[in-house]
Amino acid sequence: MPVRIFNYGGGSAAVQLNIKAYESLLMLPATAEDGTVGVITTTAIGNIYTQPEQPSTPASGDVWAKTNIVNAGSVNLLTKGSLVVCVETVFQYNGNTWDKKDFRIWKNNTWTQVSVSLYSYGNMDEDYAWKGVHSTYNGDNWYNDASEVVLNSNHVQLSSDSTWNNPLIEWYIDTTPYSAAVAVVDYVSGAYYAKLGRNTEAKRIWTDSEVDSSGTGLQTLTLDLSSASGSTYLLIGGRGSANPTLMRLYAVYLLY
Repeated sequence: MPVRIFNYGGGSAAVQLNIKAYESLLMLPATAEDGTVGVITTTAIGNIYTQPEQPSTPASGDVWAKTNIVNAGSVNLLTKGSLVVCVETVFQYNGNTWDKKDFRIWKNNTWTQVSVSLYSYGNMDEDYAWKGVHSTYNGDNWYNDASEVVLNSNHVQLSSDSTWNNPLIEWYIDTTPYSAAVAVVDYVSGAYYAKLGRNTEAKRIWTDSEVDSSGTGLQTLTLDLSSASGSTYLLIGGRGSANPTLMRLYAVYLLY
């Protein structure tokens, strides 16, 4: 269904995003209007939210098209000039939690896949192995009694004591098809920051390339993978130095 995002030009004309439900990828039509978002779901779509933040009062069946940075899968509303609406991931509310949904965007005469989710609001992709790891300040050892990685209903909580340990989660991925990695984190407390990085070696808090959070609070971290080559370790964690660290991880996904 067309979703009105906002009026423009001071008149009644509106910028719209066309979101439709299909029961499987095989049901996607051979052609569509540019910018159409095809959501793969067998559940009827309720209200549709197009925003970066998780909706606060959803009803069962509601769809959240999470918008954020410009990327290769951006929806360019050609009828409105240079305006760009970027849909990174799509979720549907099941009455209790947000379920990540497969989706495609019709762009350049084809259905385009935008992202691959490693972890998303309690859902882990079984095709990608991950593990909770715990590293000292120099990355040479792991201390399971000093840090914790706890799975909750819609996030992973990472915490450490004050003995220079840093909680980490790692994935081993082939970076070749991807342009960026994105993590949604809440750095609750600690001396430094949450970090999203990559490294050719495992068990390392120090990275070949990284992006850090700015202070505390809910934030989206985006790591450029365009210069990466081949397989690497992708890590997310909190660095707290000699101070206790507490952070929550809500989502990690890869952009094409």
